[in-house]
Amino acid sequence: AAGFTGHTRGELWRLLKELYGTVEAALMWYRCFGEFIEQLGLISNAADPCLFQAFRTVNGIELSIYIYIHVDDFLVTGSDTEMTAWFRTQVCARFPITELPYTSHLGIRKTRFMHADPSKREIHLDLKPYLESAATTFNVDAMNDVDTPIDQGFIVSKEDPSDTEEGSPDKPYREIVGKAAYATSVLPGADFAVNVQCRYGYNWKQKHWLLAKRCLRWMYQNRNRPLRLRNHEPQHTLGRIVVFIDADLDGDKDRTRSTTPYRDYWRWNLRHNKVCIRNSVSHTACETERSGTAENLT
Repeated sequence: AAGFTGHTRGELWRLLKELYGTVEAALMWYRCFGEFIEQLGLISNAADPCLFQAFRTVNGIELSIYIYIHVDDFLVTGSDTEMTAWFRTQVCARFPITELPYTSHLGIRKTRFMHADPSKREIHLDLKPYLESAATTFNVDAMNDVDTPIDQGFIVSKEDPSDTEEGSPDKPYREIVGKAAYATSVLPGADFAVNVQCRYGYNWKQKHWLLAKRCLRWMYQNRNRPLRLRNHEPQHTLGRIVVFIDADLDGDKDRTRSTTPYRDYWRWNLRHNKVCIRNSVSHTACETERSGTAENLT
């Protein structure tokens, strides 16, 4: 079994059950737990298969419950307190679980700010301890401050005549990029820079290493700026969707395609945040932005 190292060379072991730590174990657990949740009436979200949800209407008010699973950790939240308590009972009857208060999950800290006016209540999410540890590991905490996660005019190409210095195999390029990629969950402003870094995981050069350190430095500087979740519009209204989108026309020189960072907010809460390479060819950056908005909103 892939991932199992406790054997003698030449031996072959047959597993009767999935073994924790193997490649297949996480998938088998997802199927097991996912099927259990779906039998309870929850539906997997089309945009994120790890998010399960259910809705019901009581006295004209729509109530909801959301279950987000990450391997063997999961979060339960929603406005339907009865269904939340019922789900907890069902899970406890099926699986041995350990319940913890949600002050931190996978390194993301949560701080709730209550107010008598519901429209002024907020939840702040941050990765301050995570970023401080990463900054120390990769020695970016002592670097000078930077204004942006990526230099203006950074050339996105495998073949840059001005860059003749190859990346050192001793430098943990993919590790630093992985750290930054996870941190974009609360610092989406670095999405474009991280997207560029991810394209060169196996053929990176010195300029990519410097970009990775610059990006992580920017994140470290902004570790005290949380992702704020709030509701500035009444729940019974449909709410507004606000979209921010940009495009670098023909920015990817290797594939002659534009890169489009896209972010939309519903009721001023971050709903979608991603960076993608356009499949179609556009004549202007404005056309790229318009087609990107249409594809992401449909």
